[in-house]
Amino acid sequence: MKIALFLQGKSTPSTRFRILQYLQRFSDAGIECTCFYPIIPKYGFVPQFLPGKRPRQLFRSITQWFFYLPHRWWQIRQARLHEYDAVILQKQLSIRPTGAYLEEMITRRNKNIALDLDDAEFTNPAALDSAKSQAALLRVSELAIKVVVCNQYLADAATHTPSKVVILPTTVDERRYLPALSSKSTKPCIGWTGSASTLRYLRLVLPALEAVIEKTGASLVVISDQIWVDWLSHIPGIRFVKWNEEDEISQLQSIDIGIMPLTDDTWTQGKCAFKIIQYMAIGIPTVASPVGMNCEVTIDGKTGYLVRSHDEWVGTLCTLVESEYLRKEMGGLARRHFMEHFSSATVASAWIELMRNLALPQS
Repeated sequence: MKIALFLQGKSTPSTRFRILQYLQRFSDAGIECTCFYPIIPKYGFVPQFLPGKRPRQLFRSITQWFFYLPHRWWQIRQARLHEYDAVILQKQLSIRPTGAYLEEMITRRNKNIALDLDDAEFTNPAALDSAKSQAALLRVSELAIKVVVCNQYLADAATHTPSKVVILPTTVDERRYLPALSSKSTKPCIGWTGSASTLRYLRLVLPALEAVIEKTGASLVVISDQIWVDWLSHIPGIRFVKWNEEDEISQLQSIDIGIMPLTDDTWTQGKCAFKIIQYMAIGIPTVASPVGMNCEVTIDGKTGYLVRSHDEWVGTLCTLVESEYLRKEMGGLARRHFMEHFSSATVASAWIELMRNLALPQS
């Protein structure tokens, strides 16, 4: 069986964790995958040194229209998609022009299409008008035989045909993401991991973190592609750790308690609780906002806590910092919950079944 995959980018987290980590398992199951990557991100490219908002927006648009779109068009023309059993599209291939032009090109060559969606991209303020973006997404989902999403919110938003939907979480490889073998520091560590664009969510709990660290002496680590954050730098003993793929697991294993604060809006409702899944995989408890899939992934009071108010954030974090026994108990339950419901082996098996069904003659 041959499958063509149009992906977001080799180093893009959604591509790494929703597709690339399963390629060996697909191969072992007799599925030959060909991956097609964009030459630049579909939102365009902006060099770091370019100053000013308007010049950056203009440069981004130019690279979208004259680099990304022509390259994707050329890929589709050259891919000989009629020779594949099915095609997997990771998110919409383009947001400019609004519509499903590239996807319609693909369906003229191969109608066995699945759309994979792992966030509420159509609500992103950086994208086009949300209503137009969602209309374009619905058009792509009409073309697809199956729509793969990571939670029910996206399932409801992405298609008017529930029978098309397959819900598969974004997860990590349980053979690599393991609890730390050696004992950690005597000073418990509260940790957060994420991209620079999501650092803003830590502002929601900054007063709580300040209070917990002052009261308990706990440490705080921020793992990100941004290695310095001015408004966090005053916290005693804080460590900024530069994320890198080679060390990402050992970086997470240095944490005793993971946190995932979020606002509650249409964008965050589409998130897949990936931080919590990472924390569970390495066997640590999580304190998180009760938003979207966070509520589906966390067993409140057993694998972690879902908290709303400042006092709840302070109380639960202090309780966990001060009780090694509770951290180990909840961390062990979190790891077992991850293995039972979110392991990569389980998700890969579901992907393999979906691909085989997709390749069957459609009635």
